[in-house]
Amino acid sequence: MSTTTFRTSPLHSELEQLSPSWTTVSGMQAASCLGDNEMHLLETVALCDLSFLPRLGLNGPGVTGWLQTQDIEVPAAMYELAALSDGSSIVRIGTNEVIIEGVPGAGTIDNLTAALETEAKNVFNVTRNEASLALAGPAAADVLAQTCSVLVRDLLQQALVYTRVAGVSAAVFQQELNGFNCVRLVFDPSYGIYMWRELLKIIAEYGGGAVGYACLFPES
Repeated sequence: MSTTTFRTSPLHSELEQLSPSWTTVSGMQAASCLGDNEMHLLETVALCDLSFLPRLGLNGPGVTGWLQTQDIEVPAAMYELAALSDGSSIVRIGTNEVIIEGVPGAGTIDNLTAALETEAKNVFNVTRNEASLALAGPAAADVLAQTCSVLVRDLLQQALVYTRVAGVSAAVFQQELNGFNCVRLVFDPSYGIYMWRELLKIIAEYGGGAVGYACLFPES
């Protein structure tokens, strides 16, 4: 785990107002805890910034074959999401394009990034610096229903959809983290503060609030 911050969450200024416990994860300051009693918020609905999770975009005609040499199978279907052995995930977003998302403590993205410099042909790195949020808890589906035409029940397991949330284009998918079913939102970082504030307004109606990432990644 690096001790130097190279990236900044698009939600950093909002999180800073909540007096968080900061931890550096994958080169970004991340809010690990926002209060002593935050786990109870997950009994209703909680909002968590996961923008620190490293994301690697790859495209080019050599992507599928090269990833196979790295013991990673590219999902066959468009927008299909698959878990990797270390908890990271991969999704196909084009014929020759994928996104890989890491988790705290996983080495997949670091290993692939290093290998790209020496071993890859016809594979190109695409910068992915989106904002990333999680809605977790039983009322997450109700919150999504107030902001988006796609309902949680319509979200296929192991797949993402591109839609609009609170008027913002976003990738939406379901993911289980620390035993909680989460609705994940990934979108342009320039809308990060707007989305954070809009979602907090809605989840406050359910008695929910913001939590640090340790609620969803307790062992990181």
